[in-house]
Amino acid sequence: SRLVPPSLKTNPVFFLERLPEMLRLTLAGIDCNDQDKTIRTLIFYRTVTSWIPIGKSASPKDRLSSNPKEKGTWVFGKEIAESVADLSETDEYWTSLRNLPKSSLLFQAETSYQTNQDEEKERMSNLLEEASFALGDWTLSFLERIYDIFRAAGEQEKVGKSHGIASRHSSADASQAKHFNLLLKQCLNQVFAAMDDKNFESAVRSVENFVCNNTLPFASKYASILCEAVCAARIKGDH
Repeated sequence: SRLVPPSLKTNPVFFLERLPEMLRLTLAGIDCNDQDKTIRTLIFYRTVTSWIPIGKSASPKDRLSSNPKEKGTWVFGKEIAESVADLSETDEYWTSLRNLPKSSLLFQAETSYQTNQDEEKERMSNLLEEASFALGDWTLSFLERIYDIFRAAGEQEKVGKSHGIASRHSSADASQAKHFNLLLKQCLNQVFAAMDDKNFESAVRSVENFVCNNTLPFASKYASILCEAVCAARIKGDH
């Protein structure tokens, strides 16, 4: 996840071309049996959706819009490309690049990214649109994995209480649980905030179905995080 911002700033084409496959492969990272892996995956998704919109991407004229609906997502566009261009033309930058090992992904990305300005703009526009739509297709699969986490947590709590098993948690366990809940809330807030209206409506229907038919009473804490994320994504009167 730490490589996402520098990848988008230095060579967005290199990252965007691979994003659809990355989204597909990383879904397995949300695993109810492995919280550490889930945490790393949620951080990755939070980072990606803070840079790239879900669904219909913003047009160049809208990228600096002050529309309240679009707040919460950093949509990168020509302003970032232009600011990075100044840096990439300096002697220090190319000296540092030449000193990288050839096996470095950054070295490979920079040497393969050689197009003229018009081709670059058109390619970037197409790739950003494809990435946005790929995120739209990914959304419901992502939510299903989140629901599995909630169901597993509810079942574990239910079994423990039904057998009168006292919960024994160390301070480290409590700290990790608190960190996980905070990260989950941040990730869900960011994902819903990054959605366009079409994907948001589809996601809300999915959440509604889950809350009405599947939520366990013992997983109410997680259900509340999910509902708060949905409600916080749109200002009053939007939906």
